[in-house]
Amino acid sequence: MYEAEEMPSWFRHRSVGPSILFTIPSSLNCLRGFNFCSVQTLRVPDEDSGIHLSPKITISNITKNRTWIYQRRLTRSSVCRECCVMLSHWMFGMNDMEGGDQVTITVIGPYNELIKECGVRVMYVDDDDGALGYYKSWNLIIGGDLSPFQMTTGEYILNNWDFGIHFMNFFMQLF
Repeated sequence: MYEAEEMPSWFRHRSVGPSILFTIPSSLNCLRGFNFCSVQTLRVPDEDSGIHLSPKITISNITKNRTWIYQRRLTRSSVCRECCVMLSHWMFGMNDMEGGDQVTITVIGPYNELIKECGVRVMYVDDDDGALGYYKSWNLIIGGDLSPFQMTTGEYILNNWDFGIHFMNFFMQLF
């Protein structure tokens, strides 16, 4: 996250508001993943609170009936005050996404934030990565074994906090 009022110009697919629906373009190049961006602003400045939830990102491949949910924690005061841009890079395994798949991404912000715009740039193996090039050497998380994070068929919660709550709810039902 960084302080800014507009998303970078290289995001080709854009939507006003908290969600975007797009079809992954067919290409001769191998799909690697995508970069996602959202712009959010405070509805009411909250100067007293130091810890904030970052927006929750839900990525759904409608065609393949798979969903990934991610939210991280941050201290907003250390990042920005009123308007922020959140960037995230998503790498997928060979069978998770492909040309022609319909994908929706929804961002749910904290109670005091408004999601103004979101955008996606689909990335292929041959794309120039610029500053993100070092991600190529990382192990794929989404393309790997996500069974510890699976809550229902095809749905994965990729943060420990939500996973812990679901696990506790499941555990409580046993007794």
